[in-house]
Amino acid sequence: MERGGAQPRNVEYYLQRMVGYSKNTIRILPQSKPTYNAGDTVIFRLPTNSILDLHTLNMKFSCQLSNVGSASAQVSLPRYTQSFIRRFDVTMGGMQTGLGSLHDYGACYHLLAANKIPSHRTEMDLRATDHAGYLTAITDPTIQTIGSTGNSTWIPLTIISWLGLAGGQFMRFLDTNLMPDIEIRIQLAPSTILPSSDASFFRYLLQNLSLSMESISFGDGSYRAMVDARMSTNNPLVIPFYNWSGFEGNTTSQNVNQQFTLGTESLNGIIGTLRPQNYDSQSTTVIGGFKSDGTGNRYVPQLGADPTIGDVAGTTGTGLLYSGSTAASTGTAIVPFPPQSLLGWYHTFLSGEQPITNGAGAFGATGAWTANYQFNIDSKLYPQFQADVHDAWHLMRNLFDANALSLTYGSSVQSLDQFTQAYFGFAVGLDHHADDGGKDNLISGLNTTGSLIPITFSVNMTQDALGWWAKLRTMCGGGFRPTIFCNMTSTLMVFRDRTISVVN
Repeated sequence: MERGGAQPRNVEYYLQRMVGYSKNTIRILPQSKPTYNAGDTVIFRLPTNSILDLHTLNMKFSCQLSNVGSASAQVSLPRYTQSFIRRFDVTMGGMQTGLGSLHDYGACYHLLAANKIPSHRTEMDLRATDHAGYLTAITDPTIQTIGSTGNSTWIPLTIISWLGLAGGQFMRFLDTNLMPDIEIRIQLAPSTILPSSDASFFRYLLQNLSLSMESISFGDGSYRAMVDARMSTNNPLVIPFYNWSGFEGNTTSQNVNQQFTLGTESLNGIIGTLRPQNYDSQSTTVIGGFKSDGTGNRYVPQLGADPTIGDVAGTTGTGLLYSGSTAASTGTAIVPFPPQSLLGWYHTFLSGEQPITNGAGAFGATGAWTANYQFNIDSKLYPQFQADVHDAWHLMRNLFDANALSLTYGSSVQSLDQFTQAYFGFAVGLDHHADDGGKDNLISGLNTTGSLIPITFSVNMTQDALGWWAKLRTMCGGGFRPTIFCNMTSTLMVFRDRTISVVN
């Protein structure tokens, strides 16, 4: 597969020598209206006859949080600004060019970013969209208490890192003169993405949305002549890009076997996780109060920055499920859970396994429950053994060769317990990378072109003697939603007559 863009790499040297080069920054406003609510779709139309630098693509907007309930309550922004995106599409002449089957863009991005999975961006870019105390240039989105029918101030936010074609991993410059009309379509996420003490109380409103990016041009016409000469051979421009698909199921069982089919020219990697069945429920409370498990037990969330997980029985803070009914209770701790501050139930990714440290004793103690994981891809098991959460941690890091990176930026995952209870992903990598943190593929992934292959994500949770797993299931609304995110390399082919074809 040619690693390309709007121009082949061997032409880049000549591009640097062209005269009449100029660069400027452009701004693009939405096509429809000035303000947007949860669930609305925002449409941006890119300019024609332009060469756009996707590495400079950013979207800025202002957000207002509103309490529509009858009492004061606490609320926070989601940890990553990308969480405001439910679906993200780049269309060319009305044709989708990827991410069309990614059912929850924000959740996928959240899981990747929390585990420090890189794109072409640097660690500084993640800081600019991480609301866990790193965002200082724009605002400090601390937890706010908003009275009944009250509103927050307008909070300025930005998104500068993207999945899919817009991420520009293989193609930095997008020459819109070669392609049909291009639109970026963004469906906004539900208001339940907001961590709050009562999710049914809060809504959000966005205004002043705009895209900006750098546009370059060559005054002497040499670039355009070079591209025209290449296109005259009737060979299409071949532009590979990372693509994502998502699948979600529903189960109440201890033994999960989530099945789906997929066809792609390169399946690079696959991530499986468990989300609470009620993650998008309006009645789910996640900060500043108690979330009942329906049997009198209460989940006590921790406000503020993420603390270390693993309190012992009889203590408060750090998020524990108590057998008592008040915050002051010093009853037996049933399950230590992750801190939900700046995370929220919507963006909690569970392993289904008991925490490493718990009130009943050390990891592996009598009465503990365990879980193991495996993918079956076209009748072949990945990995060759049933993995536990410790294996899953390393496999998640290996997916994009993250262990090869020397990132010092603080990951959300500070311990194996946090990974197990809040940011869990069981990943299998199927391609091979150069020593650049996954920016180049040396060997493509699994090729299933021409057929759909069956894939099964299996999780086996062993019921424990103390009933911990049953408590977890009840707290999650009676079950789990097995969720799978698939990373693929797709190909955009651009033809001389400005038509395109996408090979997933």
